[in-house]
Amino acid sequence: MNTIDRFPRVISACAVVGALAVAFALSGCTQSTVINGTHDVIASPSFSAGPVMPTDRSLRAEDLVLPVGSRTLFAVLSGSRKGKTIEVSVERATTPSAPNSAPPPSTTPESRVRIVERVERKPGDWRVSDELLLSRTEDNTTLVEVVTHGEDSISRFSKPLPFAGTLTPTNSLEGASPMEVVTISRGRSRGEGSATRSLRIVGECDVDVSGRKMRAVVVELAFDADLDVADAKFRAQLYVVPNEGVVAEVRHEDVLILGILPRRSDETVVRVERSASPSGSRASETLRP
Repeated sequence: MNTIDRFPRVISACAVVGALAVAFALSGCTQSTVINGTHDVIASPSFSAGPVMPTDRSLRAEDLVLPVGSRTLFAVLSGSRKGKTIEVSVERATTPSAPNSAPPPSTTPESRVRIVERVERKPGDWRVSDELLLSRTEDNTTLVEVVTHGEDSISRFSKPLPFAGTLTPTNSLEGASPMEVVTISRGRSRGEGSATRSLRIVGECDVDVSGRKMRAVVVELAFDADLDVADAKFRAQLYVVPNEGVVAEVRHEDVLILGILPRRSDETVVRVERSASPSGSRASETLRP
């Protein structure tokens, strides 16, 4: 989930990979990490949004991608993962995400950041599902590759795609790149093609996050992937509170495999806990009415 921050996520890149394997929602995590521990989160999370109105507000990259060491919990309200809890953490990318993960030489270790998404399969059992490798500069954050453990796949962008940066009502972020999908285990190619990603502010609205009322800037995220064996179109509405981050996301995804097998999925997630403390600290902010 940017990402995710997910939080605005680029799950559509992973979805194309899943389409290639015809096992997006059904495959297990072939390579996973277990996290022990529990979180104090909202028992009955909810989300609603009012009509979108014009805005003159702007967003910074920090509003979309939290600092290194941050951890955020999201509850899935609808879709195939309904009822699940997702943890999104921002970590320094000091080592490769997986075997055959090969960031382009244009990025330096100092500029690399990893967004890791973990799903709680059962209480206290957290498994890594996706990892997004980002490259950060003073002004912008770009997406280098997406590792999808459950599908043994890495999606690479030879020209990093825009992930976060300064957004205003008149200034959007757009980019395009060649895209290649390879297996984690053997580095074998699964598909090639191109991808585009864009973010733009479409307005602002009142939101109710589990009883807490806020005014959020609405960002439209668009991701399109055109591969030799599958196409994917992903659209999301990100609800972003300046200086606080993404509080909810509504996603829609369409995948067409070999030009004849369509698949559509929708999902709504809402933030239930955020920790902006350095790694290892459990200090956190739980969203309460």
